[in-house]
Amino acid sequence: MRTRTRVSISSFVLAALATTSGAMAQTSCPTPTVVQCRDPAYLATACGQASVANEASACSVLIRTAYDAEMQRPDVSVEEVASPDDPETTVAAGVRPYSFFKHMTQHFEGQFLGVEQKSQLYNAGGGSINLFADGITRTGLESLGAQRERWRANGNVVQSCTEYVQERFHDYTRFRDLADVSLLSDEVLFDQAFDTSTGIANRTLYSKSGASALPAVVWPSNGQIGTIIVGGVPKPLMDPKAPKNGYFKAYKSLARGSFFGPADAAIRSKLQAGTSHHVVNWNWHAQMQDALSDEHPETLRYYEDQQQDFLKLTAERDKLLDLIAKHGPTFTSTDHCTGQPGCAPVTRDLQAELTALEAALKAQLYQADADGCIDAVNVTKCDWSYRQLRDQVAAFYSKHMEAAYQTCVANTSGNFASSSPVRNAVSAFGAPKNDYTTTAEDIEGFGAVVNNWVASQPFPKTPDGKPYIGDRKSDHGTLGSSDLSLDWSYDTGWEVTGLSPQAQACSANLSVDGAFTAVGHAYGTTVEVIDAAAKIYTEQSAGKAKVRLEVLDVKIWNRWDNPYSAELQTGLVKEMKSGTKKEFTTTVYPFGVPVTLGAGVGMSVGMKIDAKARIGGTCSSTPTGSGIDLATITGTVTPFAQADAFASAAVGVPGFRAGVKCNLVLVRGEMPISAGARITMSPSKAVTASLSFTGKQKFRMLDGNVKAFVDGPFSFLDSEWTLFSWQGPSIDEEIFKFEKSSMPLDLIKNYL
Repeated sequence: MRTRTRVSISSFVLAALATTSGAMAQTSCPTPTVVQCRDPAYLATACGQASVANEASACSVLIRTAYDAEMQRPDVSVEEVASPDDPETTVAAGVRPYSFFKHMTQHFEGQFLGVEQKSQLYNAGGGSINLFADGITRTGLESLGAQRERWRANGNVVQSCTEYVQERFHDYTRFRDLADVSLLSDEVLFDQAFDTSTGIANRTLYSKSGASALPAVVWPSNGQIGTIIVGGVPKPLMDPKAPKNGYFKAYKSLARGSFFGPADAAIRSKLQAGTSHHVVNWNWHAQMQDALSDEHPETLRYYEDQQQDFLKLTAERDKLLDLIAKHGPTFTSTDHCTGQPGCAPVTRDLQAELTALEAALKAQLYQADADGCIDAVNVTKCDWSYRQLRDQVAAFYSKHMEAAYQTCVANTSGNFASSSPVRNAVSAFGAPKNDYTTTAEDIEGFGAVVNNWVASQPFPKTPDGKPYIGDRKSDHGTLGSSDLSLDWSYDTGWEVTGLSPQAQACSANLSVDGAFTAVGHAYGTTVEVIDAAAKIYTEQSAGKAKVRLEVLDVKIWNRWDNPYSAELQTGLVKEMKSGTKKEFTTTVYPFGVPVTLGAGVGMSVGMKIDAKARIGGTCSSTPTGSGIDLATITGTVTPFAQADAFASAAVGVPGFRAGVKCNLVLVRGEMPISAGARITMSPSKAVTASLSFTGKQKFRMLDGNVKAFVDGPFSFLDSEWTLFSWQGPSIDEEIFKFEKSSMPLDLIKNYL
């Protein structure tokens, strides 16, 4: 690899400073033009040196003025152009009409400038950063440099996701900073990449801690070009080579349709020969630099830009061919009418557009052939530029860096405060160590900590197997015998709703609900004792409560389709129940002896609610102090049922009775469901949940006793004693219980 001789304008400036004012006066230099100010040969003369002697010198002023004019001209169109970090993707950007001279001074980082022009431009303002007159740009560059220095000085500690990416890809980002911070030109960057002591070429790159190797660059190639069958199994057919240059790369697209006519046979044959030409790698770049070192870097860059323009037009031709295939030669469109009511449709003559576009493409293609670019055998000035190395390496690592950044955000929510989960992992997730910010690798490992915690929780799963924060239990059964029994069932649960990897954690809500039914059976008679359901929940606008209660098949409380809302802000305290009681007595006189028979039944069923639910903020809120509660649910919902029966028989005369009495608990039970939950957003926008949910069921049935009693004329004669008693079936169990404070929803949602 040969090093190209460069002219350093800093030497011109030093020479100019050494030139005495007397010598300058004797020279009597005419006012230079912008073209002369960009000409290294002119700048090497005494007049040229004087013209850049200081900030007010002629060329210094001219270059700054020309730079501003060329960067701020109004003739700008907004187009989709290749992203600087990833040439395979596009971004919207302002694009000026192309010319060679604009090409020389068009890019913010000076990448369109040759080393001489760029050095001159930087020195005209007293240094590279001072070149930029606007304070925002200058401050941004200074801040970027200071930030990098802080990161270099703090060892392996990671304090943000941006720093994590910088340190995880340390050996590459250190090289990239030469362009981002130091604003070095492409050709200087090329030399730095191949520096034997500090370069990145042909060696394994590492993270800042040295614990992880970076992936090796995957260079551009033709990739998969087809499929082959091996042992009956289809496998991709790969071409590791790349086209010779951009014109050869366009051939596959140009071959579509009828672009090439009989008169184009020769150039078509040339293009075919170079579609699979060479394997791109570090060594190829070095060989190309060696072969083209006599070409000016701006000449190489100019012809590369010509190819990029050609490839853009080729892509436009593909779009036109697709439209013609779909709509025919003409197409009536309203695409331009977005947001414009009453806008008239436009009919496009697609065939005419295609003819004009292909004419432009052919003109450029034949001009490239005349310039020697369509040569599949010999190295030409169109085959390579210094910028290619930077673009290709950046395109590869930028994708990995962006993925790493997103992983960091997912693992930490960007929260690196002293109280953050990533620095308190033991208490937050039961991790083996507390601080996961000591290295970039720790940040990656923290994701497994969160994932393992989620996997260890008793969270239910969706039908596709993904866990969600909540719990749901349902059951049914029968208490009693075939003559006297009670069928019961319940379905109850709680959930943090609206939480997923795709959603913002601050949009999550809370919900708790329960449903209970009981059907009694007595000697062939069926009674719908109770059907109760309640749901307390929050939405983005308010807390709400749905309630439904049916007793003995009669609706006595129904706010299911018209839920409570305003009442939930201060607290909804309400109880609805229905009861009945029936008793009868009769006296019979068998053999003339009075016998009094008595019986009765009493029932009370219903539901109690004592709850609050409210929304305290949204994602757009600005929390202060300890933060704000985005959603809150507190309180208890309790469906209940109880029924008792008795029977007695007494023999006696007025003033004195004696007999037996049977008391029977038909059913007594309740199912309290309690909630104390809130979702909180801190001033740093971190979202946590503190959750406490419990559900219980308590039921007894068919407890009873038989007692003997005496009712005398005097109280001291009254007596009652239990002959025998029994206990019927019962249930007393916890349905669910979950308690956890300060759950970092921002992190957990990524593993749901």
